[in-house]
Amino acid sequence: DGYTLLYTSAALAINSALYSKLTFDPVADFAPIGTTTKTLNALVVHPSVPANNMKELLAYVKAPKGKLSYGSWGTGSYAHLAGAYMSKTTDSDMVHVAYKGEAPMIQELIGGQLQLCFSSALNTKPFIDSGRVKAIGVTGKQRMDILPKVPTIFEQGVQDDAYSIFGWVAMGAPAGIPKEIVDQLSAHLRE
Repeated sequence: DGYTLLYTSAALAINSALYSKLTFDPVADFAPIGTTTKTLNALVVHPSVPANNMKELLAYVKAPKGKLSYGSWGTGSYAHLAGAYMSKTTDSDMVHVAYKGEAPMIQELIGGQLQLCFSSALNTKPFIDSGRVKAIGVTGKQRMDILPKVPTIFEQGVQDDAYSIFGWVAMGAPAGIPKEIVDQLSAHLRE
């Protein structure tokens, strides 16, 4: 009827690729209304990491195979999958450390227990500005307004689409809702 809505993140789509059995079908069971937020991330490292750009970081993570760790705000999150992808494509065998949220992950990075992570620019910016963490690059194909001096990973010559993906938050409704209601809700959301 248009009064029961879903507010979800990219995890809705990611989980269908990570789990063989879900109690729902993310495509068949929901009617998409529209996205509310697109979130890009910053790739940040502890200041002790001797890399200042993506090329240097990719070379660095290859050297001490199996000795570096990267954090995420949870197993299956974009931060986890991006770090796992970097580990696999560099054959660096980095250790994944999953946290219960982004704040403890950033604190561990500042404390030196992690060497790198993908994190939201908003939560990481104060630590980048103070020099407590070092920004290597941002995901996406355009620089972030919040971190205008930090180049995209693409700008640095790494033309891999895996580093241009972004998180999102969206609204949906149960499948079978009349199209007129979905269209009306979508129009209100865009407005």
